[in-house]
Amino acid sequence: MNKYKEYTGFRKDNEQLLSLLKKNNSKIYDYFLDAFKVLGHIELLSDRDEVDSDLEAIFDATFPFLFESFETVKAFYEGMFDKDYEKLKKYEGVITYYLFVEDLLMMLEAEKKYQKYIGQVEAILQELDDILVHNKSTSGVVDKMNTKLELVAIKDRPMTMHEILGEIVDELNL
Repeated sequence: MNKYKEYTGFRKDNEQLLSLLKKNNSKIYDYFLDAFKVLGHIELLSDRDEVDSDLEAIFDATFPFLFESFETVKAFYEGMFDKDYEKLKKYEGVITYYLFVEDLLMMLEAEKKYQKYIGQVEAILQELDDILVHNKSTSGVVDKMNTKLELVAIKDRPMTMHEILGEIVDELNL
């Protein structure tokens, strides 16, 4: 199967949840918007055989990021919130922050120089997970976790895939 068509299949497989998130102006949908823009652009170019090696590399990094992150959202939605959007909506700020921290952790794990920060970032991710799993109050959670993350004081913090995609969207004028 054409790898660009895998993205088409992903969208079709997740159409119901994606539509629900988009229709409700969800922060979760907004979190993925740059990935959708980039992948949609590449998908259109692939239909005309106009994908160069740079765009192929971007696709090869972006699609797995989107797929894995969206699987996390689906696990929360289907497992913890019993496919109840109103329950999910109460936690969408915490979920998007969870996705950011998970993304940051992956980038830290990719480079040896960041190894000393991994345990502290994992602890923040675990705290967020605990809040979600046990349906705890979300009041002030994102600010509190952001402060904890700042206290980790990651020197020369790497950009997350989410941040990189924002720059790609700007670069491609999408």
